[in-house]
Amino acid sequence: MALVTDLVVNMMQFSLRTKLTVSYVFIALICVGLVSVITNALLDKQFQTYVKQNQEQKNKDIVIAITQQFHNNSWNVEGIESIGMSAIENSLIVRVRNSGGNALWDATVHNNGMCERIIQQTAMSMKSRYPNFKGEFVQKVYPIILNDKTVGTVEIGSYGPFYFSQSL
Repeated sequence: MALVTDLVVNMMQFSLRTKLTVSYVFIALICVGLVSVITNALLDKQFQTYVKQNQEQKNKDIVIAITQQFHNNSWNVEGIESIGMSAIENSLIVRVRNSGGNALWDATVHNNGMCERIIQQTAMSMKSRYPNFKGEFVQKVYPIILNDKTVGTVEIGSYGPFYFSQSL
């Protein structure tokens, strides 16, 4: 309190021009600070939206690639495995089921340790960027449809609701 009183007494000794200059500089600094905070928040929100859209596009690309592995009423499991392993490298956990619900390929069966490690690393990365981030493993199911017939499903899991991969 004494500091504020001393500051007010000292300010009385300055000319009106000096007082106005100091007040304008102070107001300008506050405005710049507010603009910076608001801009940062808006950019962060836009980036999160971009990341979510990018994730959804990756998921659709995986579904398209897996759909192309169905030929003559049979699945190319080696091709699905290649797509699934590539997805793991992008922090996505893939499971493909046929129309009967039987698993054709499952990343967690193929290499559960690697899948767990990827989810843990992604969780730690997101928590370091967003300390209050409430993420969890989320899974989306996409139907595989050929000629108006569902021939299987692709389940794509990731740490969510969104995550930053090494490529972003």
